[in-house]
Amino acid sequence: MNAKILGLILMGFTAVTAILSGIVLFFYPDGHFFQMSVNLLEHSFFDNFLIPGLVLALVVGGSNLVGALSLAFDYKWSDRTTFFAGLCICGWIVVQYLLIRTFDWLQVFYLSLGLVLILMAFLHKIQPGSEQLI
Repeated sequence: MNAKILGLILMGFTAVTAILSGIVLFFYPDGHFFQMSVNLLEHSFFDNFLIPGLVLALVVGGSNLVGALSLAFDYKWSDRTTFFAGLCICGWIVVQYLLIRTFDWLQVFYLSLGLVLILMAFLHKIQPGSEQLI
């Protein structure tokens, strides 16, 4: 599979799922839509999922949307936006784990996805003569 197509699929998928999930958490901050209890947040400084939902939609979803668009339109810094998108995903998962102190298979999935994006951006950047990710 072409690296550009893979990057578009990964960032597009993450953008859609993060933005939609963030919107749901904005409107249902008690977490019941996703069958989550606010007790998950007992070790964090949040009373509900409103702020985490906004961060998920705007930071994780937004960075992946920008990354996907930069790849789609062959923006010259698409390697950097891809790296940043992967970093946002990984950062989100690490902070999420530290705050809720539970582990789920989806965290492994998205952490792996973020690491693949970081690796794609890094490997492309170190190739001689490369100006953009793909």
